[in-house]
Amino acid sequence: MDTSSHAHAPFWGAQTSYLNFCEEDYAITRYIAEFINTLSSITFILYGCYGLFYTRQRKNARSPVLLYYGLIGIGVCSGGYHMTLKYHTQMSDELSMHLLTTPLVYRLLTSNATPEKTRLVGIILTILFTVVMVTHMVMDEFLLHATTFALAIYVIVTRSRRIIPQQCPDPKVRKSIQTVSTFGLVCPPPFSQSWKR
Repeated sequence: MDTSSHAHAPFWGAQTSYLNFCEEDYAITRYIAEFINTLSSITFILYGCYGLFYTRQRKNARSPVLLYYGLIGIGVCSGGYHMTLKYHTQMSDELSMHLLTTPLVYRLLTSNATPEKTRLVGIILTILFTVVMVTHMVMDEFLLHATTFALAIYVIVTRSRRIIPQQCPDPKVRKSIQTVSTFGLVCPPPFSQSWKR
């Protein structure tokens, strides 16, 4: 956004990231560029902490704690990015998105799989993750990041919808969960395009 209309001089200096969203930068305080986006990142941290706490309370919980740490990571990295609008924090935000979705894709693709398939999927996803992130960060290639992240979301939603009937016998609850997963697949693309400057 245009820095000449800021109510506060940016504490972090000029913007070096190449994405900016619909908020007026530094409107509330000179320490936070996009106040609402930064504040909304706290929900990821809180949900991740809640998941870790809940998992520890249930001795036989099978929920992988790595995913809750991933949510916390997204909250911290996204908050850092929206607070500073710096290139390196943008890269950490985008990296954290893949650090959360890749293990989730792995869990969904290896559900009820043989040990051989589980190992093969793990190797393939690790190689893909490494290639995508190195290419994205070294070559500053945003389209690859956006496309692979969208593909990961698609895999997560479609595989989850396939697993829901097996894991949720109650038809009302099953329908509700499937509706939410469809909403998650359909809504982000239009909203993300409207936020970009």
